[in-house]
Amino acid sequence: MGVVAALAAAAPAAAAAAPRIDQLVVFRSGKVRQGPVKAKRTRVRVGHRRCTVGAGTPLAALARSKPPKLRLHDYGSCSKHPRDAAGLFVRRIGPARNGGINGWV
Repeated sequence: MGVVAALAAAAPAAAAAAPRIDQLVVFRSGKVRQGPVKAKRTRVRVGHRRCTVGAGTPLAALARSKPPKLRLHDYGSCSKHPRDAAGLFVRRIGPARNGGINGWV
């Protein structure tokens, strides 16, 4: 259903550098995006707001890989603090929408 993303990352220590992740994103069309991504702290757009995503997270890796238009929904209250990004959910990557009740498949 839509997109399959495989991410392997360990949470970095506070002083450690952001990890490099081997990322694979497969679209329904069969198109593949694969390669290493540095999962640095980054900012994403959610509606009219900018939200900070912490380093070493799968969302940071996905956002930094420059996917087609990424659409997110905020189930919390994201802000400039990375801890507030825990409520973000990826609703769409390019034309592919999340279609399952249990997240992306």
